[in-house]
Amino acid sequence: MALRVSELLEIPAVVASTDLLGLMPASLGSLMEKRMGLRVLAIPLELPAVPIYLIWHEARRNDSGHQWLREIAATEALRLASR
Repeated sequence: MALRVSELLEIPAVVASTDLLGLMPASLGSLMEKRMGLRVLAIPLELPAVPIYLIWHEARRNDSGHQWLREIAATEALRLASR
């Protein structure tokens, strides 16, 4: 590993301006391929699933806006996972 970034969206900028490679989700890769002229290649091995968790402070459990946002996030995560 030559470089570690703190944000996913930093990867395409680093790759576009150096001779480094970067790992990113396929959905981001295809967009950056078009926008930044990057060449996107599939990883040649099977990767394990990455768990995604919804975590919030206990004080927000009954907050109506927060409940709405959690429902949206959970629904979209399930929709994307079923693809």
